[in-house]
Amino acid sequence: MNKDNKEQNSELSPERDKAVRLFTYLKELCALRSIQVRNVVTYDQVYWLQDLPRNKFCRCAFWHLIDPLSSSYDQHPDLWIEIRKPILKSPPELPDELEPWIKEEEFMDSSIDEPGFFEQIPLSVLQDDSENSDPNALVSMNDYPELLDIWINYLETKWKPWANADRELQKVQKSYNQLFNIYQRQEKLGEQYEVIFGAGLLLWKAPNSGEIKRHILAIQARIEFDRVKGIMSVGPTLDGSQPVLECGMLETTDRPNPTDLTNIEEDVKTLYGDPWNAAILESVLRGFANALPMA
Repeated sequence: MNKDNKEQNSELSPERDKAVRLFTYLKELCALRSIQVRNVVTYDQVYWLQDLPRNKFCRCAFWHLIDPLSSSYDQHPDLWIEIRKPILKSPPELPDELEPWIKEEEFMDSSIDEPGFFEQIPLSVLQDDSENSDPNALVSMNDYPELLDIWINYLETKWKPWANADRELQKVQKSYNQLFNIYQRQEKLGEQYEVIFGAGLLLWKAPNSGEIKRHILAIQARIEFDRVKGIMSVGPTLDGSQPVLECGMLETTDRPNPTDLTNIEEDVKTLYGDPWNAAILESVLRGFANALPMA
């Protein structure tokens, strides 16, 4: 290098240094002014994968991490969640003799052990000519002992089997509704609304950041709705599966040191296109957790 080049570089170095320091200052200033979300529950809407029922109506990429033999992910690498709208059925029809005695709201509710019945009802309910009956007259179920056998038989052979099946379908319906609500927000707000798929929930009382309940990895996602088939699905955006390391919820002093952080970020890039690679994902999450400073 000749003398002129050395002099030119020495003149540029202070300017370059100022630019770097200015960039760092602006970056830290933006971080100070932005709202730091330290707890995931403060987000607009949160859906936990553990709430997704494992049955024929649902698929989930997360299950592949728990059960490597699961086919729901291998066959659909870009289908992270799929929920098919279940067909909910009413309880089996009551025998005519029981209908006036059973509490309708409880009869329709599969979440209870069994519906209750009225011990007494107006006599007029059982009479065809109700106009000529005493409106204050009551009859007791004890007056009709045969009803108890009919009720027990109906309860055990029809209502309880229906209730068991309906409880599972209601779980699917609840998950379906939650995704549909998020989908509606996504479509209404467009680019102002971001759907994120989180992995690796960090639960930590950080020395300087306080209580933390945030995911270590975040992946931009998109919810799709097939209105003809009644299917909600979640997958990557058009940009593909590109996980991002989340550190914004931590103060700088609570983060891994710069060298470790850079190495972890490089490891995260190996998940691009395949964010549910169990071995790499576990390595990234463990690496980040182990690199956090001690209290």
